[in-house]
Amino acid sequence: MKRARTDQCYYAPPPVRRQPPQDMRGRVRHLERLVVDLMQSKGNPSTNGVQFRNGARTQSGSNGDGDGAKLEDGEPTAQESISHDLGRMTIGKNEAQSYVGSSHWAAILKDVGLTLVMGLLSDTLCLQRIQIEDVKEYLDEDQDEPEDNGRDDSPSGSVEENPLADPFSNGVAVAVGHAKMQSKSQLLDAMPEKPVVDRLVLEWFNSYDPFLHLIHAPTFQDEYKNFWKDPQRTPTMWIGLLCGIMSLAVFFRHRAEGSGCQPPRAVMDTMKRYRTMAESAMVIADYTTGKPYTIECMMVTAANQHLLSVGNQCNVWVMLGLTIRLALRMGFHRDPSHFPEIGFMQGEMRRRVWHLLTQLDVLISFQLGLPSMIRSIPSDIKPPHNLLDADFDMNTKEPPQPRPLSEMTPVSYSIAKWRICAVFAEACDASLAVTEPSYAEVLDLDKRMREAYGLIPPTLRVRPMDQSVTDTPEIIMCRFNLELLYLKSQCVLHRRFLNESQTDTRHTYSRKTCLEAAFECLKYHKIIHDAVQSGGHLERFRWYMSSITSHNFLLAAMIICLELTTYHEADATAANAMREQLSWNQDEAIALLKTSYVIWKSVRGLSKDSAKACGILGVLLRKVKAIPTSTAPGAPRGTSPNSSEGK
Repeated sequence: MKRARTDQCYYAPPPVRRQPPQDMRGRVRHLERLVVDLMQSKGNPSTNGVQFRNGARTQSGSNGDGDGAKLEDGEPTAQESISHDLGRMTIGKNEAQSYVGSSHWAAILKDVGLTLVMGLLSDTLCLQRIQIEDVKEYLDEDQDEPEDNGRDDSPSGSVEENPLADPFSNGVAVAVGHAKMQSKSQLLDAMPEKPVVDRLVLEWFNSYDPFLHLIHAPTFQDEYKNFWKDPQRTPTMWIGLLCGIMSLAVFFRHRAEGSGCQPPRAVMDTMKRYRTMAESAMVIADYTTGKPYTIECMMVTAANQHLLSVGNQCNVWVMLGLTIRLALRMGFHRDPSHFPEIGFMQGEMRRRVWHLLTQLDVLISFQLGLPSMIRSIPSDIKPPHNLLDADFDMNTKEPPQPRPLSEMTPVSYSIAKWRICAVFAEACDASLAVTEPSYAEVLDLDKRMREAYGLIPPTLRVRPMDQSVTDTPEIIMCRFNLELLYLKSQCVLHRRFLNESQTDTRHTYSRKTCLEAAFECLKYHKIIHDAVQSGGHLERFRWYMSSITSHNFLLAAMIICLELTTYHEADATAANAMREQLSWNQDEAIALLKTSYVIWKSVRGLSKDSAKACGILGVLLRKVKAIPTSTAPGAPRGTSPNSSEGK
């Protein structure tokens, strides 16, 4: 430096770091340094005449400047080269799944890496190898890999072995309920003997449970066998799923015994014990990390909450909200065909899970009078295929040919219900919208709803009971459920025009459609009630009268009562004009309402909702002067329908 010979000085380069920093911020800094080093080492952005402008590859002219730049032969234009980014799916340790959309920095990092690789196509082999390996190291590593923390699949799963890994310190226990067990060993110690579990699992797989098709039965059979061989090596989340199934099985066993009342205290306590084990397993496994069977376990737990929370479904709604967010985190809303790392069987089960989760969110939200959360989520996932569980397994590479919709499979009912439920969700959104939809939009929804109804396979179409004597009770209940969902959809969609149609003839179609659907719904109330009585074809489904579907009958009754009230308030000419539009008269409607009231009265002891429906319908009937004020049909002397006993 003293002799001013700086050009002859030589400085040793900094040592090359083979391993980038493990933290996210360090990884980003390291990638930035790679880009800067690349720019400085090349000096000239043009390499052998190849340039990249706005992501398009161009070839410079012979004069060396960019004035004569043009697209290479066969290169697509900028517009043609734009492709829809599907985001990024990562499967890390313990098969934990993590998905980020195209706007996330981890997905953008993938594009940055690809651009660097393209820019090095004409570089020397040595430089290309070094840079590509550095970029590939980022692309291959799990950018959002959850730490294992020794919580889940370690032999003991004990929290005490790692004090920093306490799953109860991160708040996840609050979301799923009160989890008492704090280690995998405690969870296994609380497991009943194998014969007891065998009976419960058999009970559930032979029950009428809409959650059955979430589980691939042959795979579960193998996993169940391996569990008893070595429980310590079984993933904790799978154990939680098993406990949730055991809890549901206790309830279904009580139903199979023919009792239509609420389970006794002993049954409830057993259900709660198994549900607590499932919740503890989710916390121990840290369900926020997206391990296999996380969503299935949470949905089964939500089903338990629905059965145990009589008259209060808000906690179920909250649990579903959490489940939906975790499903998004695991990429369930994107069709698995976009991600080659997801096999056919896993992808098919993901489709089943997402579509059932969609239906639950829509129906529970409607029951609470709240907007559906899942409707606003951009999703491209396809419906599940109409396949038997025996049609595919873990080794299936090519998708098997789906069976015709006329052939019943575990998902046939779910596929048919999903089509109607999708339009029903839009009808609910329209009824809750801040800005009312145009009538043209309503008619378009009505058209699509009828199209979805027309796609119901003949096997699942409702038919008179005397034509169903050779059908199984499960098939008959599926038919009733689809029919009632369709009728409810029509009521919800056209309800807002019920009063307006009296003065605006443009809405006459909506008024007639809504009232006819409500009348048909009340007719099914009596049909189903008669079928579930002792000796009836649906005797084993007595619990149905207190299920979530029974709210359809109360909605229909209120719509009919509103119409009858309008008759009383309107003048004779207007009332006659309104009656002429319908296929039923006032006397038929009142008779049907009285029958519905008697039914609610007979089942009001099954649940608080049934008692509340009985009281509400009694008040509405008195309002239209259909029953005396002092007593009501079926009501004991001295007890009014809206007394505290009926609420």
